[in-house]
Amino acid sequence: MESGSLKRPESLVVNVDPELGVSHSCWLGPEPEDVAIKNGLLAISEALGSEGLLDFPRRKTGTPLLMRQGFFERLLKSGALLQDCAVSDVCAAEADVKRLSLVQLLAIRCRHRDSSAAGSARSKMSFLANVDKYAMSLLEQRLFSEEELSDADTTLAMRHVVLMYSAHRLINGDPGMPSSDWWLFALRGRNLFLHIPTVKLTAAPEGLVLCCRSHSGPDPRDPRRFRVWRWLALLVQESADWEVEDLVPVDTKPRKSRARLVPVVPEKTVVASTDPEEPFGDFDVECLLDEFEDATRQETTPTSAGPLSDGFSSPGLPKDDDSDGAFDDFFDELLSDAFGSPVPVGDCCPPDEDVVEDHEEETAVLDLPQCPPSRGVADQGTVEHVPDTPVQSAPDPPPSDETGPPRDLAEARLRVELQLFYVQHKETGKLANIPKITRKYCGDGLPDLWAQLASKYSMPPPLAVQWLAKSMPPLVLSQWPAGSIPEAARRAVERVNAGCPAVSGSEEVPLDLGVGARITSVLEAAVEALDVDAVQALGFTGCPDPALRPRLWRTLLGVGGSDEQMVARRTDYAQLSASLEDAMAETLADGEGDVGRIRAALEADPRSAWPDDAFLTRTDVSAAIVNIITRWCAMRNSRYIVGSNDIAALILWVMAGGGATLGEAEADAFWCFTVVMGDSEYVGDSAEQVRRIASLLVAYDRPVADLLSSHGLKDLPPSRLSAALFTRAGFSIEGCAQLWDSLLSDHRRFEFSDHVVVTLLMLNRGDLLGQESQTGVAETLIAAPRRADVPALVRSACAVCAFERRLLDSSAMCYPPRQSASRGRMSMASFDKFATLAPALEAASKHFSHASRAATAQISEASEAASSLWAKAPQFWGSIRHSATSAAKSASAAASAALEAVKAQEAEAQAPPRRQTDEANRLRSLDQSAAVAPTA
Repeated sequence: MESGSLKRPESLVVNVDPELGVSHSCWLGPEPEDVAIKNGLLAISEALGSEGLLDFPRRKTGTPLLMRQGFFERLLKSGALLQDCAVSDVCAAEADVKRLSLVQLLAIRCRHRDSSAAGSARSKMSFLANVDKYAMSLLEQRLFSEEELSDADTTLAMRHVVLMYSAHRLINGDPGMPSSDWWLFALRGRNLFLHIPTVKLTAAPEGLVLCCRSHSGPDPRDPRRFRVWRWLALLVQESADWEVEDLVPVDTKPRKSRARLVPVVPEKTVVASTDPEEPFGDFDVECLLDEFEDATRQETTPTSAGPLSDGFSSPGLPKDDDSDGAFDDFFDELLSDAFGSPVPVGDCCPPDEDVVEDHEEETAVLDLPQCPPSRGVADQGTVEHVPDTPVQSAPDPPPSDETGPPRDLAEARLRVELQLFYVQHKETGKLANIPKITRKYCGDGLPDLWAQLASKYSMPPPLAVQWLAKSMPPLVLSQWPAGSIPEAARRAVERVNAGCPAVSGSEEVPLDLGVGARITSVLEAAVEALDVDAVQALGFTGCPDPALRPRLWRTLLGVGGSDEQMVARRTDYAQLSASLEDAMAETLADGEGDVGRIRAALEADPRSAWPDDAFLTRTDVSAAIVNIITRWCAMRNSRYIVGSNDIAALILWVMAGGGATLGEAEADAFWCFTVVMGDSEYVGDSAEQVRRIASLLVAYDRPVADLLSSHGLKDLPPSRLSAALFTRAGFSIEGCAQLWDSLLSDHRRFEFSDHVVVTLLMLNRGDLLGQESQTGVAETLIAAPRRADVPALVRSACAVCAFERRLLDSSAMCYPPRQSASRGRMSMASFDKFATLAPALEAASKHFSHASRAATAQISEASEAASSLWAKAPQFWGSIRHSATSAAKSASAAASAALEAVKAQEAEAQAPPRRQTDEANRLRSLDQSAAVAPTA
C-alpha cells in the first residue's frame, strides 16, 4: 500500500446500527507504524500551515537571536536538504534548534522524513534528533500544558496524537467513509477532543466524532518484529458519553504492579488466509465484526483498560507485546529524548514468541502493565498477550550489583546520556549493557569511556566534548589524571554525591538533589580546615555561594581562609603602607621617581573592563585599586604591567562581597593580587601561550583553526580572549569571577585558561565558520564572550581538561588524535618518564628558585661594588695614560732596533754567495789566458 493512500474494498466500510452509537466504521492499515507516524507529522505540519515559517526570534535590540539564521533560511525558504550541507554547518546550527517554532521544526522534519542514519550522516541525524525532540516538546506544550502527566504518559499521548492525524489523512481520502473534524481519546479517566484543523484540545462538540480501536502489534512474519499499525476507526454519536480505551488508566501503576491472571472468553479459531490478493493477510474481518457486536451489546462494568479491551481483540495478529529487538525505529528516535528519563531495559517484560492459534480450551492472560516507549526500548502496546499455559505470578528477582539502581548522582546522569547516545546511533541492542558500563566507567573512567566511543563512532572532537560535558556530574575531578587524584579531593566529592536515592523502573532520574547546598556545606568545612585538595575539587566547577567566594579564593591562593587568619595579613599590609608613604610622598607632588612613573603608566592604561559597575565606579574604590598596584610595584621594585589594574579591580570586587569593609577588602585583595601576579606569563601576551592554544585548537577543531590561520588571526584568541586573565575579554564581572573559580581551583592554576579559550571557540564555531571576511571573523570572535553562557562554558572546558589531563597516563588512548607523533603531544613513553621524574623536577624547581634568589642578591652586591669602583676610576686615569705612553715609546724603540738587526742579518746571509761568484770569475779568466799562450 502506498504511503498516504487508503486502498481497501468497499465492503470494509461498514454501516453499524445507529442504536449502538456507531454511525460508520472502517479499517485503517495494516502498514508499518513508522510510515503512519511520518504521515501523521506531515498532516500536523499541513494543519498548522506556513504562517510564520520565516519569522525568526530576535533580541530586544533587534539583532537576530539565532547564530546561524542564514542556514535555517536556506532550509526553509530555498528547500535545501541536509545532505547537501556541510557537516560543519549542520553541527554549528544544532545549538539554534531549540529556538525555532513548532511550524519551523515540523517543516524541517517533514522534508527529511525519509532520512536514515548511516556512515558519515550521523552528525546530521543528530541534528534531526534535536529537531524531533524540540518539535514534540512544543507540540506537547500546545496540547497538554494543563495536564499533569509524567514523561512516559506524555510519550504515549503524543504517539496517539500523531497516529490520529495519520488516520484522519487516510479517512479524508476515502469517499465511502464520512469524516469529522474532531477525534476522541481518553487520558487518565477523561475524554479529550482533538480539533484536527487547529491542533488544539476543545470541549465536547455537537455531532459525530471519530475515535479508534487499536489493533497494532509486531508483525509475526518479520524477524525483527517491526510494529504494524492497524486501527478500526469509528464515527460515533453522543461522544460525550462514549467510552473509549484509556491510554493511561488512572488506577494502574506502570511497571510497578505484579502480573495477575485474568480469565479470557474463548475465541474463535482463525485460519490464516492464503489468498495472495487478500489485503489483510491473516485477519478475519467477519470474526472481528461479530466480536465487536457481542461486546457492544453486553452490559458490563468498564475496566481500567477501557470498555472494549477484554472482549475485543484481533485474533489474527499476535498481542500487542514486543520483543527485546527495536520496533519502529523512527518513532523511537522521534520521541525517546523528548520526555525525560529512560526506562531500563530490564523493566520491560519479555514476550512469548509463540502465537496461540488454538482457542478451544480456556486459557489465562497475563494482565501486564503497559510499557511506554522510551529511549530505544520497545513499547508493550495495548493488546494482551496469550501464552500457551497459565503463568503464575512470581516475585521479582533482586537486581544484581551491576544492574541495580544507580548508586549515586554521577551514575544516574551517565545512564541517561548513554541511553540517549545509543538510541541516536541506532544501537538499541546495547541498552541492556548500560548499567554495567556505567558501573565500570563512572567516575575516573568517564573521559576514557567517551574517548573510546568517539573513536568507535568517528565523532568529531567538539561532539565528544559535548557528550562528556553532559554526562559529567555536578562535581568532577577532571583537573587531575585518573591515577593522581588526591584522596582528600575524592572523599570531598563522595560526601557531596552521597545520598542519591535509588532510581529504578520508570521513576524519573533525579538530577537536581540539592547539590548546591551540600557543596556549600562541605566547602565551608574544607575552607575552615585549610584542606586545599578538597577545596580545589569542590570549587573547580564554580563557587555555589558568592558570599563564600572571598574565603575560597584566599584559601586557594594560600593567603588565608577565615577572617581570623586574615587579621595578621591586614596588619602587615598597614605596616607596609606606612613604610611606603614617605617614599611615595617625596615624588607624588612632582610626578618623578619610581612611584611617579608607576602612577603615570597607570593613568595611561585606564580600566577598560566593567565601566558601568556601580561598585567599581566609586571614587574610594578607584583609589584602593591604585593603592594596590602602586604598593605592589614599589614593594617588588617592578614596573607597571598592562592590564593589572583590571585584575586588581576584579579581586577587590570579590573580596568586598564577603561583608568586609573597603579597607579590609583592599588588604585582602593586595595579598591575593601579589600571588596572582607571580605568574605573569598568563597576564600579558606570551608566545608560548599562543603556541599552546593553536596546538589545542588544531586537535579539537581543525576547521576553526584553519579559518583563523587563513585570515591571519591565529594570535587573536590568546591575545584578546584571555587578555589579563579574561578580565578584558568582554565577560561580565560575575561571569569572570566564575571563570576564576575554576582557574584558581586548578592545581596547574592558569593552564586551564587555554582550555577555556579553545572551548569558547568551539561553542561559537557556527558563527565563525559562517563568516567569509577577516573583519567578520574578528568581530564574531570579539563578541563571543558577551554572549557566552559561563556555566556551560566552564562545564565544556572541564571536559576538554579531562581529555587533556588523561594523556598524562601512559596507558590512556590519545584522543583527540594528533597529526603525528613528532608534532602536538609527546609520546606515552615520554609521559611515563615525566610522571616518574615529576618529584625530582619539583625538587629541582625549588632548588633553582633558591639559587635564583641567591644569584639575584649576589648580582645586586656586585653592582654596588662596580658602582663604587666606577666612581674612583677618574683618579687613576692620569697615571694609566702616562704609563701607556711610556710603554708605547719603549715598544717603538725596541721595534726599530729589531728592524736594523734583521736587515744586518739579511746582508750577512747574502755576502757568501757574492764572494763565491767573484772567485769563479777570476778562475775562469785565468783559464782563458792559459789557453791563448801556447798558441802564440
